[in-house]
Amino acid sequence: VAPEKITTVSIGASVGLYVGLSGVVQVGVAESTTLARVYGSTIFADRDLAIEAAAPRDINQNALTIAGGIAGVGGAIVVLNARDTVVSEVASGSGSTAADTTSLNVGGDIDILAEAELTSQSNVGGAVGGLFALSGSVLVTKYSQTVIARLGDYTQITAARTNSVFVRANQQFTQNVIM
Repeated sequence: VAPEKITTVSIGASVGLYVGLSGVVQVGVAESTTLARVYGSTIFADRDLAIEAAAPRDINQNALTIAGGIAGVGGAIVVLNARDTVVSEVASGSGSTAADTTSLNVGGDIDILAEAELTSQSNVGGAVGGLFALSGSVLVTKYSQTVIARLGDYTQITAARTNSVFVRANQQFTQNVIM
């Protein structure tokens, strides 16, 4: 598991007799690779066996601009680029009798799980005052996930009381925006 929590706060403020001009540019890049791999091994488990890789990520971005004067101009640009790769696998062997073949001797269930989850909260805004007042905000979010759960070729399973073999890949993206 590779949990990550990121919080950013950016504030720009300006007051002038004639012109108040403020701006914020906030760029966030978050990238992770999480891997749980069994390769060329023999595993003995009297009970359940779980091979899990998870990358939960929580990002909270905050940006505010304040400007005042006869002319008040403020703007905020916030960019988030997040990339996750999560792999949970029993890797393929080169043949059923090859040395790199994996053998699972399990007394219970088998669960191979890869999971990526992103929760993003973005609060972007501006306050301006004056005879001429202009405020703008831009939010750009790009998120990509590669999530793989795999039970490889030539894996040998000996199961005494196994009811289930689960191979699951889960993805979740939640974004809340206040502008």
